[in-house]
Amino acid sequence: MMFGKNKTYNIEYLTSVVEEDIPDLPKTARNMIKKAIEERLMTDPVGFGKPLRYS
Repeated sequence: MMFGKNKTYNIEYLTSVVEEDIPDLPKTARNMIKKAIEERLMTDPVGFGKPLRYS
């Protein structure tokens, strides 16, 4: 048996990202980001994600 193969993760967005950052992006960029999140981060966030680094 393989566990976790079909597991999906919930993604939580900051309000500022949804209200300010995403609307400012070109439509093609928004679509590419949405696709990457849905296909990669929601299925394997550890494998595809990278830790955020703050300056």
